[in-house]
Order: sequence, then C-alpha cells, then structure tokens
Amino acid sequence: MACKAVRCSLYGVALKHIYGVLTKPSVRDIIRKTGYVCKGGGSAYGGSWKPKNKDDERFFGKPNTTKQSMDKNGELRETIYDKDGRAVKEIHHSVHKKPHKHSNPHEHNIYWMEPDGHPVVGPPINFYKSKAPILKLEYLEAGSELFMKKNVYRKPENVTYEHFSSLNDFKWCMKCNGEVEFYYYDVGYSITHPDGRINIGKFYQPDTELESDNIEEVLNYLMDDGKKLREVIKDVDVIVRTI
Repeated sequence: MACKAVRCSLYGVALKHIYGVLTKPSVRDIIRKTGYVCKGGGSAYGGSWKPKNKDDERFFGKPNTTKQSMDKNGELRETIYDKDGRAVKEIHHSVHKKPHKHSNPHEHNIYWMEPDGHPVVGPPINFYKSKAPILKLEYLEAGSELFMKKNVYRKPENVTYEHFSSLNDFKWCMKCNGEVEFYYYDVGYSITHPDGRINIGKFYQPDTELESDNIEEVLNYLMDDGKKLREVIKDVDVIVRTI
C-alpha cells in the first residue's frame, strides 16, 4: 500500500540536520505519516522506527485522547493523540531546570518524519504572559533569589539512570529535538531546544549555557573536569530523555 502523507508547517523551526549542523530550511515543512504501514517498512507503527523503551511508547495512544505520564523527576507530561493514535502535542509541567527558557507548563508540537516515521519534538511554546491551556501554575523569574532557594537539586538516589549508547545515539536525539537532563558526577545539566537551537548548561545557571545550531560545537562543550561533552557522553547519567 502506498503511504499517504500530509504536509504540515514547521512555523520556522530549524529541523534540517546535515553534517552535524541544524539549519533553518528554506521550505519550512516536513512530512507526516498518517498511520498507514508502508510496504517493507518493517514496523506496525507505520515505519521502521519503533519505541526503544517504555517512555517512548507514550508517542502512541488511544486515538483522540490525552494520556498523562510522569518523567523520572516526577513531573507531569500530557500527551495528546490524533485520530490515528499518534502524538501531535505534549504539555510539559516542568521548566527543565531553565525557567528563563521554559514556562511551567509549556507545550511542544510533535511531527512525524519520513522515511522511517520517527517523531520530532518542536520547540517549546511558552506561556509567560498568557494563561496556560490546562493548569494554572506559578511562574518564577529566571535567576531570582526566591527561585534559587526553592530549587536546590542534588543527584537523586535510588533512580535507574539511562545512558547514551553512542555518539550517534546522542546526535540522533538532538536531531529529534530531544530534551535531556543528566548528571556528570554530581553536577546536573539540561539540554533543550528553544527557538530550534540546542541549548546546554548547568541546572539553573544561565551563565554556563552554550546555545548553537551546530551539534559538533555542542559536543565540544567543556565539563567541569576539562573534558569535552563528546568524550563523556556515554558516561553521563541520564534522568530525563524525551526521545
């Protein structure tokens, strides 16, 4: 059966990935599968991509419903499904340790990419000056003394951490705009994608952040011990990975 495809606007998001560089495409659209299984696609999910773990399974659900789940920080996510049971939007009740880049809550549109039918998470849609769509939660200014006193984070105990299997695994996650929170020794780091760019830095420390369109530049980010991220990426303890 031939695949049906629908074009959907990306609203200017940078998602094109060539030789390690995320660039803003001249034609800002992507292809989204509608749920039909391509001949030879190799997956009942509609392409060769399928969830690698239980957390990724949230991208599929009962058609025309919303499902709630928790990440390992205990923070709420609400995933909204279309008529085919594919996620089209996710609401995160979290600031991902970067309140100057994310409101709590914030939204992400979700797109589906050819040829393997994998999901890509769009940049955050924030609600700093407008009412959040579902829950009304407190907004705190980035870097405020009150915020810093309320949020002193230490490496959690009794948590099963994940790890990137390879440098390419990390690059793929970045290509899909995956949001990541991890610890390197006892220091926490957050990677997000405001405005379609990659932003990496320590929890609640904007002055430690690097923001770039270039994955290779991000991989050269210096950790506290002087090593580059690319040298330690397989060793970091991942607590949150959205894809």
